[in-house]
This record gives sequence, C-alpha cells and structure tokens, in this order.
Amino acid sequence: VKPLRDGLATLYLILKLVIVFHPLRFFVPPGIALVAIGFTQGTYRALVSGRGFTVAGLLVAVTGLLTLFFGILADQISTLAANLAERDLPPLPDDDGDEGAGGAVA
Repeated sequence: VKPLRDGLATLYLILKLVIVFHPLRFFVPPGIALVAIGFTQGTYRALVSGRGFTVAGLLVAVTGLLTLFFGILADQISTLAANLAERDLPPLPDDDGDEGAGGAVA
C-alpha cells in the first residue's frame, strides 16, 4: 500500500463519480466564484484607478462563465446518458447481421 498514490487514485475516482453523476455540484461553485471575483476585481480597479474595467478581471469572469457553461453541458450529457440507460434497448446486431450480445456501451 502506497498512501500517496492510493490516496490520489481514490480522490481521482471520487472526482470522476461526482462529475459523471452530479456535474453541477462540481462546476457551479467555482464558476460562480470566478465570475464574482472577476467582476469584483474589475469593478474595484475601475473605480479606484478610473481607467475602466481591467483585462484581468474580465479574463477571470469569462473563465467563470465558461466553467458554468461547461457544467451545464456536462449535466445535459449526464442526463442524456442516464435516460438512455433507463430505456430497454434491443441488442445491437453483429457485423454479420445476427443479433449478438451487443448493447449500449457505457
């Protein structure tokens, strides 16, 4: 047993499970935090220096928005995959046309 390697592997597995089954729980908090930090920093610098919204603030805010949109996309994919897994699908035919042991691949 290697504590560091096994611990990181366990954290990676937990992270994958959260992303697959509850992606919004993973992506929304950092996305909202980045948007808030970006707009706060940009607005503060604009008010203090009087030169307008900073590029760094805008970059952080856009990164937060992209994180939120990626979370929404991951949630849609997760929901679609769950809906497909619930349906009773007939087995896929083999290459020779016979019905084989195929099915939906997860």
